[in-house]
Amino acid sequence: MRAVNNALVLALLIGFSAAWGHAQGKSAFPSDADISLAVLQADSAMDQYRGAVGQEETVIGQAGADAVSRDKQLLGSWDFTSKGFKVNPQTFNSELGLEVVLMLDDAARNAALCSATAHKGAATAGRDDLARRCMEASTHLHDASQSVAVLYRRYVEAEHQAVEQAGKCVAK
Repeated sequence: MRAVNNALVLALLIGFSAAWGHAQGKSAFPSDADISLAVLQADSAMDQYRGAVGQEETVIGQAGADAVSRDKQLLGSWDFTSKGFKVNPQTFNSELGLEVVLMLDDAARNAALCSATAHKGAATAGRDDLARRCMEASTHLHDASQSVAVLYRRYVEAEHQAVEQAGKCVAK
């Protein structure tokens, strides 16, 4: 029972310290504006990726059907997740923030693979354009992933700091 009470007190202190720091303007937790900006950048990169996937489906055809299927699944997951962030940006400040980093990394890797696949085929204008488009999408996705990763690191560091402060308060 004592462990449950301590856990409850710790959770309340973490929430209080985070809210107090935010109210004081000292919170290291990513703000709604920070998160919305990162999601906007990621949306732009995912839209570019969506266009490359559509072109990949047309140019590569049946040979790339499995890759296109995985790409479309990833895009569907992103669409669902980004809508949630637009309703409640603070959900980023959880394990979901890491999922976004992983989604963007997966998409960047898939776009790079698309570029490599396009280069492997016979040199045609369609394949050359696809390779370029996929590489540009991969670069954009990588940049967005790095921005989101920095933001997620801020969340992790702020959470760690809040837990340390709560632990000090409980120890007193």
